[in-house]
This record gives sequence, C-alpha cells and structure tokens, in this order.
Amino acid sequence: MIIPTNASTMQSEEESRSPTQASPTFHPSFDSLDGDIVLSAKGGNVFFRLHSFILKTTSSWFRTMLSLPQGQAPSMEVIFMEEDEGK
Repeated sequence: MIIPTNASTMQSEEESRSPTQASPTFHPSFDSLDGDIVLSAKGGNVFFRLHSFILKTTSSWFRTMLSLPQGQAPSMEVIFMEEDEGK
C-alpha cells in the first residue's frame, strides 16, 4: 500500500477508490503530518505516521533498515511489521 504525501494525490486516489475500499486510519497519537515513514501491523487497518529520525535514534534495527539505499518516490510506502503473539 502506498500513502500519498500530498493532498492532490490523496484526493485523486480517494476518487478512484471503490466503495468497499476503506481509506487508511491513522492512530491519533501517532499521526505526525510531517512524518516521513508509515508503519502498520500486517493485516492491520491502523497506521502510524512517524519521523524516521526517532526510529533510527532509538532502535538499531530501524537504523540499519533505514540506512539501506532507498528509491526516490513521491509517496510513502507503508512498512508492514510482524505482530508479536506475546509469547
């Protein structure tokens, strides 16, 4: 899933959606409009828009993952995370 980064792209994408396709729901505490990364649980319908700087400074896993070469795209791709079963 791709999350558009500007309003005109968002509007055109919403207009082209089928009625059964729901728009993404962002968690109210983690919806920074200037965030540059979007996370969600696999199969989840709640998204978290965050700053990659925070993730990189607090997690070596994210620091490694986000330091890999990235393609230039006008929109943010959602990073789907595996859920922990609590085991």
